[in-house]
Amino acid sequence: SAAAAASDDALVPEILFNSAAAAYRLGQTGKAALGFLKAARDYPAFPQSLKAATLAVQITSDLHRQAAPDQRSATLKAHLDALETLLTRHPRDPASGYWRFFYAQALEEAQRYGEAADQYLLVESAHEHAIEAGFLRARCQAKALEGLKNGDPVEMRRRVTDIVDAVRDFVGKATPALKDDREPARVERLRVLLAEAALLPAELHLLPAINKPHDTLE
Repeated sequence: SAAAAASDDALVPEILFNSAAAAYRLGQTGKAALGFLKAARDYPAFPQSLKAATLAVQITSDLHRQAAPDQRSATLKAHLDALETLLTRHPRDPASGYWRFFYAQALEEAQRYGEAADQYLLVESAHEHAIEAGFLRARCQAKALEGLKNGDPVEMRRRVTDIVDAVRDFVGKATPALKDDREPARVERLRVLLAEAALLPAELHLLPAINKPHDTLE
């Protein structure tokens, strides 16, 4: 009957979820991630869909961080699939707000620079990595610009100006944050990005369509 078929369909994501949980307990993390991802992506009405998506993101994040060089392409794809599922299925949940920054990072690693820049822009101002997101967005925009071989010079100069303005904004926010000694790891990340930010405007002005080698951030 239709009711019996609907009942059976409702059981499928639950079976997937429970099988993934069992696989995780056995140390079969790749299998677990795929199971959680399928339950979240293919069955959005499943009551545990959000939990499944979040677990898939967390597990694939760990797998990608620990992956050997020859495995990183596959683990990055799995992590992107999990992140995209979480953010598209549950866009208003705080978990999506937290993981959006890392989605942008994964897109940047995949060299999808335009998409990464768009996601960095959406990182909430209260996020722990909000300041970094401002510069990383500018960096992605710069990489996208470098990939344009025959761009309109006027448009490219306008985009360079926007990027330089974003870098200046980042420097203005990051420099005072260096005085916060409660989070030494974050301070070190900001120092690294500030060093990169000091070079980026000059690198952009060396692009053939720009050709302003003497311009600096100042």
